[in-house]
Amino acid sequence: MSWALISDSSCNLRDWQPIAPHTTFAFAPLKIRVGEREFVDDLSLDVHELNCAVQAETNASSSACPSVGEWAE
Repeated sequence: MSWALISDSSCNLRDWQPIAPHTTFAFAPLKIRVGEREFVDDLSLDVHELNCAVQAETNASSSACPSVGEWAE
């Protein structure tokens, strides 16, 4: 039997590697909307660019959970 532990990207264990046999860990990224831009919270997120966009935006920002397809992937 194998196991897969999946979290969204708000988890603080992004680099965690399970030691149990036949176990994998992955995360599905949250989406952050700032104005008309969408930032994907994955390992390639440019946090400085995100922060600059948030600072410059006059409207409220929002976030979205991963889609069903992203969880399955």
